[in-house]
Amino acid sequence: MQPGMRLGIIAASLGSVLAGCDMEGDFGYAEIRINYLRPASDLFRLSSLALDELKAKNVTVVRQAVGMRKLELARNDKIYPLCSFDVQKNRIVTVTVSTSGGSLQCLIQ
Repeated sequence: MQPGMRLGIIAASLGSVLAGCDMEGDFGYAEIRINYLRPASDLFRLSSLALDELKAKNVTVVRQAVGMRKLELARNDKIYPLCSFDVQKNRIVTVTVSTSGGSLQCLIQ
């Protein structure tokens, strides 16, 4: 067998194996929206990931592995749990944080 032909067969075999694999993995997206006036020192965390983008704007979209996630607020050196939600494969879950009666609440869509 010629070397060029052997290389072609290997490349074709590798291509067919990779075609059956999910190279993207099991990922979805979490869109976090902040809908209240907040102190500049507030820091939001999504399952221990600091969402620094929310310091400058009120919306961010984060790619996450599939599964349950927790949104937390870090304020005055304390961590406050806000809500938990499920990230599903190839889907976007939108979490809007707002105030109601002086306390924070999450609307999950």
